[in-house]
Amino acid sequence: KDASVFAIFIFLFLVAIVSAVILSVRGLPAASAHPNTLVELDYNIQGIVHDMVISDDGETHYVSGNFSYVGATTGPGVIVNATTGALGEYHKIGSGSVSARVVIPDGSGGWYVAGTFTTIGNVSQDRVAHIHADGSIDTSFNPTFDSFASIYSLVLDSAAGRLYVGGSFTEVNGQSRDSLVALQTANGDLVNAFELDVNNFGTVYDMEINSGTLYITGNFNVLGGSSRYAYGAIDVSSSTTSTLTSFGDSLQMGLFSTGYGLEIYDGYVYIGGYFFGIGSGFDINHAARFDITEGDIDNSWNIGVDSTVNDIEIDDTGILYAGGGFSGIGGDSGQGYLGAVDVTTELSTGWNPELNASVEDIHIGSDTIYFAGSFDTVNNETRYLGAAVDKATGLVNTDLTFAPNSGSTGYGIIEQAGEVYFVGSFDSIGGARCRGLVGITVDTGLPTSFCHSFTSMGST
Repeated sequence: KDASVFAIFIFLFLVAIVSAVILSVRGLPAASAHPNTLVELDYNIQGIVHDMVISDDGETHYVSGNFSYVGATTGPGVIVNATTGALGEYHKIGSGSVSARVVIPDGSGGWYVAGTFTTIGNVSQDRVAHIHADGSIDTSFNPTFDSFASIYSLVLDSAAGRLYVGGSFTEVNGQSRDSLVALQTANGDLVNAFELDVNNFGTVYDMEINSGTLYITGNFNVLGGSSRYAYGAIDVSSSTTSTLTSFGDSLQMGLFSTGYGLEIYDGYVYIGGYFFGIGSGFDINHAARFDITEGDIDNSWNIGVDSTVNDIEIDDTGILYAGGGFSGIGGDSGQGYLGAVDVTTELSTGWNPELNASVEDIHIGSDTIYFAGSFDTVNNETRYLGAAVDKATGLVNTDLTFAPNSGSTGYGIIEQAGEVYFVGSFDSIGGARCRGLVGITVDTGLPTSFCHSFTSMGST
């Protein structure tokens, strides 16, 4: 008898725990013209749910409990309107603890997106996916990677029909490839003419192609079988072979250096990362530039950044935008996490969006700077993980608010034809940080304006 009572008690306890900790109410989103798109939507509620009722018209769920965030489970990559911030058509990327690390345009109105996921929408796609301009997934492009692979960088060479993929991996399509590979855009097969990779356990973080040469940076000390510390270049102009160039053979970066961001401008390759004490004066830290031909460091160029640089982008006027974990750059000790420097004078322009935490990625638009990272305020306004600011003034775009769930990071952001694709480690976008009582639109999974927070919560 005692055993029976105990068993019933355990059963009821488990039911209560499951009901309280997780709410998975499914609703159908608005009808989509895109095949392979998200067909079901989960509510993403961080915390405990005590009760839920539905409105008389069946359009809204009202939820109470002790939670801190409510939104739709979108996955770690979404497309939003660049002007209004409205959530647009997108594919739910993966499930569980996966991330999307990088996204680039495909040159035809679509996108390539990559990270640690193995599905996108309702389609199996291993780490890298191609999304057409009409929103459909290119199922003919489906490479496979080892189970521990993470992708950090993509470069498209449309003329050659190649997609260069950099990251941390050891196998692609069943063949040995260490952290660097070229794929055929037609089908995701290996480009056999490209077999130069980095050393075991090395990582490629960023790449750029210029005049038939692929420039790369990361955390490695061997490239194509030769010593290269954190940067190097490969001649990819031939359709039948690829050749390591002399760029970087002087090993001026240092054995334990890491490059995170790379940009080419006016005869130089600019690299940002985690390194220090390089150059003839041993005084260049975290950002340096190298002659584009031989890879020799420019000892006279030093923008005085005091900590890690994660990304570098340069506009056509010679203004360098840097993002990272630094607190000062270009002679301005108060310009932290995101700054602008004139590449000629090496001084800060004074442009300062005033962030409170690090930046991972930057995209330069026509009159807007987009960026992603781990911050939650920009110009004293709440902006979680992703934001857009005016290129001239640094003032924040008041409409573009991603509102992801907490405990996550924005890794990549890019604008194309009025849309912004934003990726990271989050699994929900467009939610609300309500604590206690919230209304959720059934059709979209997004919170309504009915959002109330309380300092303490009861159980009903």
